[in-house]
Amino acid sequence: MKGEGRGQKHYTYPGKEFYYMNGELLQHHWTFFGACLAGFGNAVVWFQSDFEEKKERKSVFVVYVEDNNLAEKWIKSNLPDIRHMINTVRAGKCSEIKGVDRTSEP
Repeated sequence: MKGEGRGQKHYTYPGKEFYYMNGELLQHHWTFFGACLAGFGNAVVWFQSDFEEKKERKSVFVVYVEDNNLAEKWIKSNLPDIRHMINTVRAGKCSEIKGVDRTSEP
């Protein structure tokens, strides 16, 4: 998933992204990996809050292995509860990737 080769996918790093012009929050992503969500086995799971015109849009993005290939799934309704992730982290089934705050590029 590192995306080092030509044509490889790149994924968003967790943390907050602020607009470089005025410091306004653009997005906040939390990322987890392991057996985090039922039905996906070991996966990487992004809980995303994207802000546009001060409106928050939430979604969950999952990358998992299916038939020895990476597969992706967007969940935009009936979202899993992020508190479930915290419980799976505490149970040792899942780990959180610590986020890094940054500004957008001009």
